[in-house]
Amino acid sequence: GHRVDLLPDILGKVREYHPAATLTIAGSGDDTRQVQEAFAARGLNRAVTWHGRFSPSEVEGLVKRAAVLVDPIDSSITNRAKSSFRTCVAAAFGKPIVTSDVGVRPHLLPFSLHARFFAAPSDANAYAEQIVALLRTPLTEIEQQQLRNHARAYRWDALAQRYRDAIAL
Repeated sequence: GHRVDLLPDILGKVREYHPAATLTIAGSGDDTRQVQEAFAARGLNRAVTWHGRFSPSEVEGLVKRAAVLVDPIDSSITNRAKSSFRTCVAAAFGKPIVTSDVGVRPHLLPFSLHARFFAAPSDANAYAEQIVALLRTPLTEIEQQQLRNHARAYRWDALAQRYRDAIAL
């Protein structure tokens, strides 16, 4: 599933090029303690903020503070079968995301941005390379707007209309 175990390696590699880079982890899970220990073992615990669980009203604030969203995944059957909240949020807010071309994710993002956003599944080096590239060359205002426009197709009102149109045939 979500490969949070890759985050310490990803952050360590990103900081080789951007020493001041930090990571905010929003959410929590069964493996939080192990991931915290992995950051500490690499001397990265001060570069990580643990936000913990969050409410829908906090999403906008969290996203606005981020330069790049990160959704490290593998290519397991579960990831091919489920959607990605992070990918949807990134598109809706016009923020870059580094994830993998697995499941529905390529449909949730404009094709023209796939090369900038997708890394090889389960590959911390590939994720770090994509993040560093996005930090070096941030999205233009046009690309951010392209993301937001693309996301509109997946809003409930747009999907409901498509569904109504489909069943009216």
